[in-house]
Amino acid sequence: RRAPQHAAPLATMLTTWWEMRVPAALAPRLKLPPSPVPTDSSLSDGWELVVVPLGAAWLVGVAWLVSSALVRKLCRKNPSWTSTDEFGLPLYLCASHMWTQIMVLPAIFLLSLACANYSISGWVDTASSTWFTANGQRFWDWCFFYVFGGYMVEDLIVFRLGPMLLLHHIGCLAGLMFAFVVCPAGWPYFSAGAVAFEFGSALLNLYCLYPHSRYVLWAYASSMTCSNAAAGLCCAAM
Repeated sequence: RRAPQHAAPLATMLTTWWEMRVPAALAPRLKLPPSPVPTDSSLSDGWELVVVPLGAAWLVGVAWLVSSALVRKLCRKNPSWTSTDEFGLPLYLCASHMWTQIMVLPAIFLLSLACANYSISGWVDTASSTWFTANGQRFWDWCFFYVFGGYMVEDLIVFRLGPMLLLHHIGCLAGLMFAFVVCPAGWPYFSAGAVAFEFGSALLNLYCLYPHSRYVLWAYASSMTCSNAAAGLCCAAM
């Protein structure tokens, strides 16, 4: 149910607070503020009534999905991008993915880092201590979760992926869930690694669009090597 009006000051921009019962042992882990409304003791044995921030970070994910569809539609109009790449995917998809890889995900990563005052250690402390914050510190973490997850799921639903790409996307989703839920202290490093990997993939997409360009080949080879190395360091740091 919706939290009472006097709980409203806890809310930050794009955040709505709702009351919810959670196991008493789980409440300290989530670090959710207790509900100011007294509860019936007969119903609270082993459970605690807390207020949960159901923020609107998911709206950023929805906005990305809509924007992605529009970008894909515009790229599809290019007649030279109607053929398929070596993975059997249309070239217009390579083009439409690039804006997410080199603009959207890096921007969300930097906004998350800014919320931690550009301190990776501070970000690690916040991510490892709670999934929700009253001051919006993890808002952009949730945005990254929704956008990156939507980015993978969209391909799984809309396109017929080959076996290798199917395994790749399933592995990405498994890694996303592991980093966010099982190993939250490693979330900042997962985000950085994902951004690094996607930057290299963006240059792969560019090479698929312009396979005869020597300069694009050099850019692809160097960026893919550097992005893999950077992502490997991030994995080691987790």
